[in-house]
Order: sequence, then structure tokens, then C-alpha cells
Amino acid sequence: MGLTTPLHLAGRCMLAWFDPEKQLMPVGGCEVAHDTGRWWDAMLRLERATGFMIPPDLESAMLANLQRLTDNPDGLLMNRPDIDWMRDDAKINPHNLREGMQEGPLPFYPPL
Repeated sequence: MGLTTPLHLAGRCMLAWFDPEKQLMPVGGCEVAHDTGRWWDAMLRLERATGFMIPPDLESAMLANLQRLTDNPDGLLMNRPDIDWMRDDAKINPHNLREGMQEGPLPFYPPL
């Protein structure tokens, strides 16, 4: 077996991270902002390397999540203090700086 099949299985697993009751945000991991950045990094690399396609509805939801999580005066990827279930983790987390500056969503992944 080559690498494409297990990588596509991993990609399908990552499509199951979203909570429909929480704006399709990825929950259950490190923290929502961090996981959003890591999700984009992994999925865009998977798309580029193997041709895996993010379903348009989930891609739209994650773009909206990314916009929501960077909509702050500093443009940093962080949890939102105005969303009740995120409030306790709403802070500038230096651990998330990488997720906002990677080749992933900010700036958007360059075309091939």
C-alpha cells in the first residue's frame, strides 16, 4: 500500500472534528484556535500532496471559523471572549502564533 490511502483516511478523520452545535468549530483538542490553524495546515498540505478534496461546505465553514478567530485588533488566531463556551480560553496564546503564520490559511496557500 502506498501513502495516499492512509493519508486520505487521516484526512477523512480530520473532517470529523467539527461540532455542528458549535458553528462547526473543531473541538476536543488543544484549543479551538490552535486546532483550527493546525487543521488548515494539515488539510492544505494533504490537498496539495495527494489531491484530497475538502468538501466545499466544510471548507466554507472553516474559512468562516478562521475569519471569526482572527477578527480581533491584532489579527491573531485566538479563541473568542464573546463566545460563551470559548470564553475561559480566550487569550493571546503564544503557542498559536505558528498556526497564524504558517504556509496554511494565513496567508492563503499559494497555488501550484
